[in-house]
Amino acid sequence: MLLMVLPVYGAVGKEPGVVRDLAYGEALFHFYEGDYFTAITRLEVAQQEGLLRHHQDDARLLLGGLYLSYGLHEEAGDIFARLLDEHDDANVRNRARLYLAKIWYQRGYLDRAEAALARMQDDGLMPAMDAERRLLSTYVRMSQGRYQEAVEALGEWRDGEGAGAYGRYNLGVSLVRSGEEAKGFALLDALGRMRARDDEMRALRDKANLALGFTHLQRDEPEQARVYLERIQLEGLASGKALLGLGWAESSQGRYQEALEPWLLLSRRNTFDTSAQEARLAIPYALLQLNAEGQAITYYEQAIAAFQEEARRLQALRQTFAEGGVAEDFLQDEGRDGHRAPGGMGWYWRLDRLPPGVESRYLYELLARHEFQEVLKNYRDLKYLARNLEVWASSMGAYEDMLALRRDTYAARAPRIQANYESLDLDRVKARRDAHVARLAAIEAQDDVAGLATADEQRMQQRLDEAGAILARYPDHEKLALQRDKQRLLQGVLLWQESQDYKARLWRVRKHLRQLDEQIARAAAGRQSIAAAQQAAPRGFEGFDQRIAAHRLQITDLQARLETSLSAQEDYLQRLVLDELARRTARLDEYLAQARYGLARVYDQIATRQEAAQP
Repeated sequence: MLLMVLPVYGAVGKEPGVVRDLAYGEALFHFYEGDYFTAITRLEVAQQEGLLRHHQDDARLLLGGLYLSYGLHEEAGDIFARLLDEHDDANVRNRARLYLAKIWYQRGYLDRAEAALARMQDDGLMPAMDAERRLLSTYVRMSQGRYQEAVEALGEWRDGEGAGAYGRYNLGVSLVRSGEEAKGFALLDALGRMRARDDEMRALRDKANLALGFTHLQRDEPEQARVYLERIQLEGLASGKALLGLGWAESSQGRYQEALEPWLLLSRRNTFDTSAQEARLAIPYALLQLNAEGQAITYYEQAIAAFQEEARRLQALRQTFAEGGVAEDFLQDEGRDGHRAPGGMGWYWRLDRLPPGVESRYLYELLARHEFQEVLKNYRDLKYLARNLEVWASSMGAYEDMLALRRDTYAARAPRIQANYESLDLDRVKARRDAHVARLAAIEAQDDVAGLATADEQRMQQRLDEAGAILARYPDHEKLALQRDKQRLLQGVLLWQESQDYKARLWRVRKHLRQLDEQIARAAAGRQSIAAAQQAAPRGFEGFDQRIAAHRLQITDLQARLETSLSAQEDYLQRLVLDELARRTARLDEYLAQARYGLARVYDQIATRQEAAQP
């Protein structure tokens, strides 16, 4: 599970967990939630929009891993190849290569996995990463049948529990298979005696003891086998085979009474367990060796009845699965959103338990097979994509409604906006503007300071002109001399004030004329924009209509292709399940035949003795 967080923490020059780009943080949220499809979507959009300024490499690592989780090996390979070519940091390069190697191993690309591991640099390699590399290299070489090289890959393993324990187990198996049995036995024996802190390590310890026990049974060394088999837990996963092996270890030495004890204990367990079925055949065999023919007959009859009942259950189950719906039965606990499995992570997702029901007990061996898990994983991903397409298909109608609403809104508003612009007489405004420009030019040419007088100054000038006209009618009247002086004084003051403000007023008028020109230009541009929009809007709506229609067709095509793929995966799963049930049925038929034959032999022996005893 170490490599599941590799794309997140494979950053360069930054502390893990420090997120500086909001878009990357959003993608991480969906990643940790197990919603990988949404995480991919967010990352791709963020890359296109340039929103990953601080986390470009992190995002590419994560995106590459998510592509791999959907089996897009070429796309992911391109991302990692570019990242490795562009990056100089050895730690990041090692992480990327280890990440690629593990995913390729999971998908069965053993040569690619080995090549990626070989390119990892030893300098600065962290111990945990080196342990992962050694362990993965061992798995790759064991999968290729190169057991001696698997031994060399692990070397002197001194890690504790966890990966180290699995490494020692695989190293022991590799040594035995490569002919170095003494070394292999020593490693497995040490593993079989270790103190385990959890169920996982206890199961591995039992597995090592079981391997040693049956190896010694095959070598006709029952005493050594018994030592290892007695170490195994009575309630563990390996207990059935251990009890069966203990019985055979005792019986091979002629101790049939001692052999009955583990076999009788095992026979009282579930009938569907193959070890329990074999024990049901071994018990009457041991009883016959002890000359207990009556008891042997009883146990043969019980075995036959149990096997027949199991055969009926298997036949009914085969008929049920032959009707279809196999994949949905396996995924029924995942709810509506099957892509988010509790505790499951994309490419590492596995079905860890079968759905409830008596029938599921027959398929636990199938559950452990990599082929079955891969097919079910593919079906699960396809099912999620199909549901995603269903959502998009339903969204097309919403987009059509939105487009219709925008079209109707435009149709309602456009005439009012057009009417408002048409009510503005730009030609009249321009004519008035031209008149003002001409008047200003005349004022400047004549230096007419009064031409820019304010309204108050104009009223004052009018009153002074009226007073001057009255005084002019009485030029010789001596009593009006004082008024004449005042009128001239005020006329001078007014002219002086207008002359003082003339430059400033002239600047303000020019400024206002410039602003008027800008307003006229904007109004003209707005009128042109409205005209252009009126012509372009229908075409724009038509473009969206075409895009929605094209996406609808694309979705329909993808749905048809997905349906074909789902059907193929469903059929494949059905064949795997039916083949497993057929295998179990054939084995049960063989056991049933052996039980009937054994029972017939007992009756035949009894009859032969009775005939011989008659005079």
